Amino acid sequence: MRFTSRARALAVGISAVLVAGLLSVASPALAAGSGSGSVSGTVTFPAGLHAIDGSTAVNLYTADGTDPVASDDVEPDGTYRVIGLQPGTYRLQVTSDIPAIADEWWQSAVDYADATDIVVLGTDVPGVDITLDRGATVSGTVDGGYVAYGEAVAVAYRKDRVRGWVAESSGPITADGLYTIPGLRAGTYTLSFTDVGWQEFDEDGTEYSQWKEWWNDQPGIGTASEFDVSVADTLTGYDADLDTVGDAYSWPTISGVAQVGQTLTAAAGVWAPGTALEYQWYADDELISGAVGTKLVLTPAHRGLRIVVAVWGRTGPTTWEVKDSDPTDEVSTNVLTAATPTISGSLAYGSIVTAKPGVWTAGATLSYQWYANGRAISGATAASFKLGTAQKGVTLAVKVTGKKTGFITASRTSTTTAKVATAGTPTVTGRASVGSTLTAKPGTWTSGTTFSYRWYADGVAITDATRSTFTITKSQMGKAITVKVAGRKSGYATVAKASAATPRVPRVGTPTIAGRTYQTLTLTANTGTWSSGTSFSYQWYADGRALTNATKSTLTLSNGHIGKRITVKVTGRKSGYTTISKISAATAVVKSGTSRPASKDNCPSAYPVKGNQTTRHTTDWIYHVPGGRYYAVTDPEQCFVTPRAAELAGYRASRE
Repeated sequence: MRFTSRARALAVGISAVLVAGLLSVASPALAAGSGSGSVSGTVTFPAGLHAIDGSTAVNLYTADGTDPVASDDVEPDGTYRVIGLQPGTYRLQVTSDIPAIADEWWQSAVDYADATDIVVLGTDVPGVDITLDRGATVSGTVDGGYVAYGEAVAVAYRKDRVRGWVAESSGPITADGLYTIPGLRAGTYTLSFTDVGWQEFDEDGTEYSQWKEWWNDQPGIGTASEFDVSVADTLTGYDADLDTVGDAYSWPTISGVAQVGQTLTAAAGVWAPGTALEYQWYADDELISGAVGTKLVLTPAHRGLRIVVAVWGRTGPTTWEVKDSDPTDEVSTNVLTAATPTISGSLAYGSIVTAKPGVWTAGATLSYQWYANGRAISGATAASFKLGTAQKGVTLAVKVTGKKTGFITASRTSTTTAKVATAGTPTVTGRASVGSTLTAKPGTWTSGTTFSYRWYADGVAITDATRSTFTITKSQMGKAITVKVAGRKSGYATVAKASAATPRVPRVGTPTIAGRTYQTLTLTANTGTWSSGTSFSYQWYADGRALTNATKSTLTLSNGHIGKRITVKVTGRKSGYTTISKISAATAVVKSGTSRPASKDNCPSAYPVKGNQTTRHTTDWIYHVPGGRYYAVTDPEQCFVTPRAAELAGYRASRE
């Protein structure tokens, strides 16, 4: 037995032999027989195609349908004549080397069993015409094996009702794994995918099998999946992976790290039970002398090379099957790429700092150790670390250690930080409303820290707002205010801390009071313009004293209000905003609802209701309103602001 490097030079010849042996293609016309009969007609080609000398043949079969007994090439003008036929019954098929054309039996039959009989009696049978169709195509992608060498082929097999599976058409598989099989007639099909580049015959006749599988991921035609094809179909997605057969990984694999000093281990893949196996290792296709076991220790001589293992299985007394693994990555040296870590986060007591390791060799396992003033901090071995009381006033560093099998362990330490500061959380005092002044309180920091300030509205820095106080303007309406305090001290890290946000600054209107200030009249509070969505509550006051139960937007003036000035306080509330109360300006003094007549016949304009005693009933007091029947002729004895004021004085309405 000879172990040989894979001889790709044989592949092209083997591929040609394989394809030619599988497919029914147009061949030179058979020699004419001794009979006097013949069959003639015309072959019509699909649009855009025509007969090429020797490309298309008409074949006649006898009843058993196994092999043609006579044939003739179709002439460039499409005519043919098959001569030398003995009397008998025949069936006719046209086959073509033109890839796009589907083979066809006479009368548009798709296989021998459906073809129409032609009876020959010793003379010519003319008019046996056939119109050819463009065939369907099947395409897909094939991975695995040695497809990348461009020496593989895909074959479509059609199920004939008489002859069983018959190779119908084929297509080469490109180095990119793509294939297309054209010229398929209607029928039921399956596919085979063959890496013909690895079939060899040694000097002693030992055969080494190529990689092959059937659709859909099956080891033989007996279990292959079937699919139907119609004329002119374009079928895609019929993919295969030569590394897998029947859902089991059947090809050898290599485990281990491709690095000098490491050991690679071969797994044989799936073989028939009891198969005797042998191994041979290769480096860039060159046989590694003596490397014939399941393991290979990588040496400096393998650096930069790709490793393959071939597994040989005895399938018979003189037959072997060989399967090769995929190549490994190039064997590398064992230098671990390492980066200097950095520390992110605020260097203040209570904060969390994080080590950023940088870029290390892929797959490296990283571990961490934190240091305070150069000493390892017990238990601080994670990528992040929370600064506690013990870290106040100390410097920090972190060491990152990387490990990976086959590599030398490497460690890198960050630059030492400034000292950890104590930093308080700032607070804001004052009311968040236009015109109000807010004050920043920095909280408790490391003794001797100096501060700077920056005020923000909705997270955006406010121009020139860099003092510890800030007076709110209309520009901040609708926004929440925060302050960031930065603390600095020589030798310590500069730390910036932000306060919690205030409620949003509301837009606040100025309340006003509408209405005349006379007893029995109603006053109305107008809120003014506030932030959209604000809800309001009210409280009325007389000479600055809150009026009981006067909490609506209106107030009806009574005797108790006479001689006093009225104000109203409006309180605006909105979720997320500062609650604000505003008080209106005071009204004029509230006047009585009753007045003396302005003259014998008239009342003052502010008191238009006339009141007098009837002439017939000295105890009957009535009032008249402007426009009443007797209003103009009535001499008032008393005048009122409203009818209600007259009624409060004991008058009744006139029955005019």
